[in-house]
Amino acid sequence: MKQTLIKIFTIMAAVAALWGCSKVVDAPGESEEAVDLILSLDLPKTDIQLSKSLFEHNSSESNIVNDPYNPAAWSTWEQVVDGRFMYRLTVFVIDLSNYHLVGYRDIFNYGDSDGNGSVDAEELGDWSNTDRSVGPSKNGWYDMSNDVMLPDADKADAAKISFIYNYPLHHKSTDAASSLEQLKRGRYRFVSIANWAPERNNDVSPAIKGIEFDGHPAGISKFTGLGSNTAGVTPVADIVESIKSEFMESVEAGVSKDFRTYAKHNDLRYFILNADKTNFSCYPMPMPLVMVQDLYLAPGLNSKILTLNRCYARVRMTVVNNSERELKINGLTFSDNFTKTKTFLFNDPNEDAREAADPSFIKRVYDLDQIEAKDFATGKTAVQRGAPVATNSNLLCSFPSSGCTVEGLAGNNSAVLFDGYVLENRYDDSNLQYTLNLEYEGLSGVTYTASTSAAAPGTGYYLISTANNSSGYYLMWKNSLSGSLAGTVQEHRGGNIASLGSNIPESLVWELTKSDKNYYIGSAGDTKYYMANPSTFAVKLVTIKNNTFKFSEKDGGYRIRSKGTNEFYLRNNGGTLLGAEDKDNATTFYLFPVTREEGSRVYSAPATPHPHRP
Repeated sequence: MKQTLIKIFTIMAAVAALWGCSKVVDAPGESEEAVDLILSLDLPKTDIQLSKSLFEHNSSESNIVNDPYNPAAWSTWEQVVDGRFMYRLTVFVIDLSNYHLVGYRDIFNYGDSDGNGSVDAEELGDWSNTDRSVGPSKNGWYDMSNDVMLPDADKADAAKISFIYNYPLHHKSTDAASSLEQLKRGRYRFVSIANWAPERNNDVSPAIKGIEFDGHPAGISKFTGLGSNTAGVTPVADIVESIKSEFMESVEAGVSKDFRTYAKHNDLRYFILNADKTNFSCYPMPMPLVMVQDLYLAPGLNSKILTLNRCYARVRMTVVNNSERELKINGLTFSDNFTKTKTFLFNDPNEDAREAADPSFIKRVYDLDQIEAKDFATGKTAVQRGAPVATNSNLLCSFPSSGCTVEGLAGNNSAVLFDGYVLENRYDDSNLQYTLNLEYEGLSGVTYTASTSAAAPGTGYYLISTANNSSGYYLMWKNSLSGSLAGTVQEHRGGNIASLGSNIPESLVWELTKSDKNYYIGSAGDTKYYMANPSTFAVKLVTIKNNTFKFSEKDGGYRIRSKGTNEFYLRNNGGTLLGAEDKDNATTFYLFPVTREEGSRVYSAPATPHPHRP
C-alpha cells in the first residue's frame, strides 16, 4: 500500500504563516515586512499498489493503480474512517525565531448541535467567507474544483484558511486592529490535525458533539474523540480548547509567549496513538490527519504546497482464483515486524537532526510499546512490534478462523481475506511478509498439464512473440513433434502431447523467464538455469541466472541464440545442448505451453510497502 498523502495547497499573498509571529506587531500598514496567507488544504486521490496473482509467474511484480474504490458510495462512517474528508481541522502557527505561538485556525461547522434552533458561535469555528466575511479573509470548508467556499457544509475534502495582515481574525476584544496574528517575514512552523473531535450523540446533547456519521457497523460505538477513552490521557478536544484559550489571553495582553510554556503543549506534541495490544490493529475510528511543516514566508505573494499525512496504513488483501478448481485458504499470517502498538500522533519536526546526532533515536522512540511520554531521550522499555491478527474483530474484513474457500472461474472466484488498519512501521528495510496456507481441491503435489487450445492456429506449435510473449512453463520439442528436449537435457522419445496427458513429468518442463526482449531458460523442477560458455560452446545448468537467450522465429518454431560475448546458437545433439556458430546448424525448437498447479502450498511474499511519513 502506498502512502496516501493529503496535499495542502498553500497560496500565500502579502503576509503569512501558519505558525506565526512572536512579538507585538506594528499597527496595520506600517510594516513593509507584512505577509498575507491563503492556505488551501486538499485531500488527493489514493494510489494503490497491487501485487499479481499468487500463482502467476513472477508473482512478486506489482503495479500502481488509481483508487479502485468508489468512496462516494460509502457511508459517511466508512469515508471518515478511511480519511476521505475533514470535519474538524485545527492549525497552529509558531514563529520559529523564538517558538512563540502567534496564531491558529479551528475549522468546523457543527450546525445546531445543542438543539436551541440556531447555529451559535461555539457551534461554528473560525468561519469567514463571502457570506460571513472579515475583509478579504476566507476560512472554512472549500470546493477546490469550483473555487468556492462552502458556508453550510459540515465536512469537505478541502479547506481554506487565511491570515490577512490588516484583518486579523483573533484580536483584542476592545481593539480589532490589535492582534498577534499579523504575520511578518520569517520562518514559521505549521502544526495541523484533522478529524480528532467527538461525534455528535444520537440524542442531541447540550454539549458540542460535532457532526454525526451515518453507516456505523453493528457493535461500533460512537466516536468520542482522540484520548477520550484512555485512562490518564487528556483528550485532544481539551488540549485544543486549552491552547486556544491561553493564546487568546496572550492576545488580550498584547504579548505572545513561547509555545513550549503553554500548559498543554507537551500533551499535544507527544500525544500517542494506540493500537490493540493483542491484535496489533487499529481500532475502527475516524482517521486523524496530521502535518508538521516549516516554511519561510517572504513579504508579498507566497505560493506553496504542503502535505497532510495519514496516521494509519490500510492493508487490504484480495485473492483471485484463476483456476477451475476450488481453492482452500487454510491460514493467513503476517511477519512479527509488520506493525506496532504505539506511535506519536505527530512526527518530531527535529527528527532528522536528532537522528544525525544519535542514529538509534528513531528505533528507540518509534518502536516502543510503552513510550516515555514528553521525553524523547529516555526510551528504556522493550521494543514491541508484531503481526496483526488476521482473524481479529477490529478489522473491516477479518479472515475466518476456520479458513475460507474461493471457487474457480465458473463461480465466485475472488474474496477479500483481510482489510484493516495498522500503525506505520517507519522502517524501509524491515522485510514485511505475509504468508498464506493454500490448497487446491483434488490435487496433491505439483502437476503440469498441456493445453492444445493454446497452440498457434494451424501449426500445433506455440509462438511466444505473437500468442503470449510472457514468462511461463513449456515443453520444448526439437524439429518435430516426434520428440522433446527436456529441462534436464534429456530427450523424451516416442511420445506426443496427447499421450502426455495431465501428468507431465516435471523433468520435461522448461521455465522461460522474460528479461527485456530475451529470456532466461531454466529447469522447472530444480530452479536451475542454462548458461552458455562462449569459449567451449558448452551449455550447462547453474543455480543462478546468467545468460539470456534470444528466440527468433523459424518455420513455426524458434532458433535460440545466447546473448553476450561470442554469441552462438543452440543445437540438440542426442539430447545434449551444444553451441553452433552457424545458424544453419542450429536446431529449430517448438514450444508448447503447460499449466503448473500446486495441490497445497505455504506461500510467503513481501507485503506492499508500508507508509512512511516524511
